[in-house]
Amino acid sequence: PKELPPGSYDITFWGIKIPGVVVEKRKDTRIHAGILHSTVKGTWEVWSIDGVKIYTSGGPKQVGLPVGDYILKTKGAEIKTTINDGKVSILSFTSY
Repeated sequence: PKELPPGSYDITFWGIKIPGVVVEKRKDTRIHAGILHSTVKGTWEVWSIDGVKIYTSGGPKQVGLPVGDYILKTKGAEIKTTINDGKVSILSFTSY
């Protein structure tokens, strides 16, 4: 936790800008985020809808992300997904 003066802040999480986060005096501020749970064995990437690479992994992993829409890339496939607040989204991909 970090004590900040009340106000509106733009924050960055995994390089993703979240504008207008309101901080109120003596209250907790919660960033709306979810979990991407990938079971992919091999390289996979998370990209923003506007084409900015956010994250790369070399195997199965769980990653916290701000709510929103993303493109997941693995083994030549592009999969659109939405991260919802407090939820886990699963990426499972098998190529033959």
